[in-house]
Amino acid sequence: MAELHHAEREPSVVVMLAYLMLGPLVWGLHLLVVYGAHTLVCALGGAPSVSTTILLAATAVAFVPLALAVLLQRRTGRLFGIGDETDDRRVYDAISRILCLLSLFGIAWSGIAMVALSSCAQGR
Repeated sequence: MAELHHAEREPSVVVMLAYLMLGPLVWGLHLLVVYGAHTLVCALGGAPSVSTTILLAATAVAFVPLALAVLLQRRTGRLFGIGDETDDRRVYDAISRILCLLSLFGIAWSGIAMVALSSCAQGR
């Protein structure tokens, strides 16, 4: 009976994967918004400043919550249902933290690259 009670506290596989892949998921959405908006603005003949503004906003919207997730790792884990009693909780936290940090680097890198390069240049 105790084993059944303990099994109920474990989060589902989908929730666990979402927690572990939080950083790469946010990074992927960031890339989708940045490159999609950039292409759309340029294809419609918009000003390069519009593309840069969208890029900066998307980068901030992706970077800040992910940075908070890293700084408040245990609280983020609890939001995903990974309580302190979960087996291997520290391992899950470490994996999620590393992937979030790598994703933060990727978000910052793509944000800097898009600002440094000229927007809507011919031939893109």
